[in-house]
Amino acid sequence: MNLLLILNPQAGYGNGERLLPQIRSAFAGHALAVRVSRRPADTIAAAREAVGKVDAIIAAGGDGTINQVMSAIVGTNIPLGVIPLGTANVFAQEFHIPFAIPEACAVIKEMHVRAFDVGTANHHYFLMWAGIGLDAGVLSEMTQLMKQIFGISAYPLAALKKLLTYRSHPMRVEIDGTAYTSYFTIISNIRNYGGVIRLSPDADPHDGLLDVSIFPDKLQLFTVIRSFIELKAGVRSVPTIKATHVRITAPTGILVHTDAEVLGTTPLTVTVIPHALSVIVPRRHGAARQSPARPARGPWQRVKAALA
Repeated sequence: MNLLLILNPQAGYGNGERLLPQIRSAFAGHALAVRVSRRPADTIAAAREAVGKVDAIIAAGGDGTINQVMSAIVGTNIPLGVIPLGTANVFAQEFHIPFAIPEACAVIKEMHVRAFDVGTANHHYFLMWAGIGLDAGVLSEMTQLMKQIFGISAYPLAALKKLLTYRSHPMRVEIDGTAYTSYFTIISNIRNYGGVIRLSPDADPHDGLLDVSIFPDKLQLFTVIRSFIELKAGVRSVPTIKATHVRITAPTGILVHTDAEVLGTTPLTVTVIPHALSVIVPRRHGAARQSPARPARGPWQRVKAALA
């Protein structure tokens, strides 16, 4: 196979490039070109340049890297492979892509491809979700240093800090012509939110629909924590509606993110493109996930690595 690997060197707690020999070894006997990309624009450009020249493009990094590569190949027949090296790796968790590098590469070499729906938010593509309100506010304050030091724990820590001062604002959410009022909205293409909460249990990235979750009450620290505890326990306490077209407006601009990358503010138009992306996934989606291929380190060791 003729493959292009696009690697985010900041992934794997800043150890992305150190993992290259292991990846090259896993693809011995295949033509593997490598691009190390430190900027999203470079990642997108590298993927676009490879369209029509390779058999597959591999995103080695986190969910942000996947989104960037995906954005360049939507509507083409080039399959997307994933080597999960990020902080959360939500897409890999959702579709049981192994975290261990040899196993993830083995999945790619099998080339079992499925067609995925892709969402658009103001003409920006997303594969997992678009969030409007609280979570976009949390992400806007996240830094690479925080993720390197605290790992996956950086997200709940940042969320708790944000909730202490966050003021929610009402937004009008029009779903296929029907209007609702919401103080926090998540539009999902997959079942799990953040990799830990089954927010949209009926979501299916192959059905040509998106799942819109609406928080109809003003957000307060206690109510948000209670809602997420209930969701974690499997209680469906947040209304979710199937949609093909969503329009969100608000008296004041509300922050928006797609696949955990802050996009801008409302107004927002969201649509879905059915079967727009080819993705390499395991043949048996129920296969056990492996632990990430990175050394176990506590916060102090991460601080030293981040500052090195």
